[in-house]
Amino acid sequence: MLSSPDIEKFQERGLDPEIAAKLGARFTGGRFTFDTTKGGVLLYRKIRTPDKQFFIEPKGQKLQFWGLDEVPVLPHRPSEPLVITEGEFDRIAVLQSAGGYALSVPNGVAGKRSEGDIVIAEDNRFAYLWENEKLIAEVEQFDKVILCVDGDEAGQILRDELALRIGETRCWYVTYPEGCKDANDVALRFDAAAVRELVDGARPLRPGYLMKPSDIPPRALNQTYSSGWGFMDKHLMLERPELVIVTGQPNHGKGQF
Repeated sequence: MLSSPDIEKFQERGLDPEIAAKLGARFTGGRFTFDTTKGGVLLYRKIRTPDKQFFIEPKGQKLQFWGLDEVPVLPHRPSEPLVITEGEFDRIAVLQSAGGYALSVPNGVAGKRSEGDIVIAEDNRFAYLWENEKLIAEVEQFDKVILCVDGDEAGQILRDELALRIGETRCWYVTYPEGCKDANDVALRFDAAAVRELVDGARPLRPGYLMKPSDIPPRALNQTYSSGWGFMDKHLMLERPELVIVTGQPNHGKGQF
């Protein structure tokens, strides 16, 4: 039986309290809680305080996707996509609006991109993706993974880090309506149909065909460098790694550039 605070707090976010409760989300004691289970047994409870601080109880538990228990390993590769969200509220918004399979990451990113090769045994930040040094079966079985993470710079880094590990060619990304940074925003400001459109309108990160530059997913900003010509900096800044192709008429300065 849901309490009044449960109902009100989830409704304030445009979320269905009954669905939230079935997924293991509650509002109690002035804070949101999200139960993470394995085989139906509670592993830990993630807690979100009013000032948006997160911690788990009990401490020291191995992290996993929120909702992993609800994604079975099927005898065949699913035709449906898997949606991965950054926040628990976003996962609720996706499932109540579009159904299917959805998971929420247990943590964000450290604020910078990985450098060099991924060493699975040392990939502590993304340990929830691996089992016996292989991608977990619940995720590996999907040919299409929609990365419905936040639309800010940190979210773009998380998107690219997940794609690097899952496989860029099977990862898709979403584009949020103006003024929205995640799926919960879309549910709150619009409706369930808008969330379905968000998921259905996902585009491939690395398509196997020619595409317009406007369809290339935006990248989070890395450190940039001047070309050496200060007057060009407002038009062109360089970042590493990057390939720059210079073309033009003969004797117009390509060699000097």
